[in-house]
Amino acid sequence: MAFCGIGLFFEAAAQTSIPNVSDSLTVTATDSSKAAGISVFPISPDSIDAAITYTARDSILYDISAGKVYLYGAAQVAQKDIKLQAGIIEFDSNKKTVTAHSVRDSLGNLTEKPIFSEGERQFQSEEMAYNFTTKKGTIKAVVTKEGEGYLHSKK
Repeated sequence: MAFCGIGLFFEAAAQTSIPNVSDSLTVTATDSSKAAGISVFPISPDSIDAAITYTARDSILYDISAGKVYLYGAAQVAQKDIKLQAGIIEFDSNKKTVTAHSVRDSLGNLTEKPIFSEGERQFQSEEMAYNFTTKKGTIKAVVTKEGEGYLHSKK
């Protein structure tokens, strides 16, 4: 009995029409940021020129007060044609730097070594850092292929 009552209510509501009334309110387009008192700041000339994307298999920790992001496990950071992969990556948004570290397994062997690639060039190392503003970095114990040979370095 209750079901029929509800059905009749919906049927009656569907048959009701709302009269068409014109709206007398006129709206003028304005810049809402000015009306709300919001300041617009110019983009800093030393800002990063493209978005930086990042992922991690295990976890991503954000330290908002320090402006840092920590990526753990198969971590990746990319910007334009630059890509960095490592076991652990620390991104510092204030300094615009990224630091990558290898991970030691239970036997003490280095795994998930940092791999830096830019275009066709690729470097693998134990540890590295890169500055997105200066486009310069440092590497420790690098291995890379140059022409027909391989380059090995301690620091």
